[in-house]
Amino acid sequence: MTCDTVVWKECRACEKPQQTLIAIVASALSLPVLVKYMVKSKRSWQSVLAFCETVMRQKEETERLREPDLSAVPANVNFLPP
Repeated sequence: MTCDTVVWKECRACEKPQQTLIAIVASALSLPVLVKYMVKSKRSWQSVLAFCETVMRQKEETERLREPDLSAVPANVNFLPP
């Protein structure tokens, strides 16, 4: 499972940031819990923001690794149909 699914709670790459946020929030993560926590204070907001940024960076890195390396394609290869 990757972070590229709606089931991010099962994503191994997200596990460490998720556990960190759970320790801070002191509750299981759900949308109502996160929203309630985020509006408590600026520090709370920043904790959730840091979690989201970390997960998104990991997701983007996973996408980059899946993309083909176009620089490895010879320059004389024509991608247009004949």
